[in-house]
Formats: sequence, structure tokens, C-alpha cells
Amino acid sequence: MESFKKSGALPQAIICGDGEIGVALKKALLQHGLNHAAVVSVDDYPETEGLSLSVYRQSFELMAQEVCGCLLQQNQQAAQWKASVKQIKGKMIER
Repeated sequence: MESFKKSGALPQAIICGDGEIGVALKKALLQHGLNHAAVVSVDDYPETEGLSLSVYRQSFELMAQEVCGCLLQQNQQAAQWKASVKQIKGKMIER
């Protein structure tokens, strides 16, 4: 944080791949008076709203349904089953 403060080279936005990291980063930036950088993270936690942290909210219910469907298919059709990537649409929450 000190190097960001000294250089003034803080990016306009930082994307975090995890909600807990996003929360920790936003708190550290605020603690050091560096609140002009937007922070966005994956996963919505209760703390994110109070920190004005934008998040990509994933549907854990849809993910769980997809996983259960894949496990059922794998169990019933083991010889033919192949792993694949499933995309579950989430929602961007801008704060």
C-alpha cells in the first residue's frame, strides 16, 4: 500500500477472483485513504454492500443443481460420461 501511496500509480479498478480477497483489499485501501480505486470481486458476502464493493453474484443454487445432474449422469452412464465445462450465468451488482 505504501508503494501505491508514494507512486500514485493506483489502478482505476482491481478485479479480485474471490470475495474474501475483495473485502480485504477494499478495507486496506480505505484504511490507507486510497478509496478512488474501484474494487470488483466474485462472490457476494454480507460485508460487500457496506464497503460499496461491486460483485459478480453467482447462483449457488443453479451450480448445485448442475453438479447434482452431472453426478447423476456420471453414475448412470459411467462408460459414456465425459467431463465438461458448464457455464452458469450470474449477475453483476454495481455498488
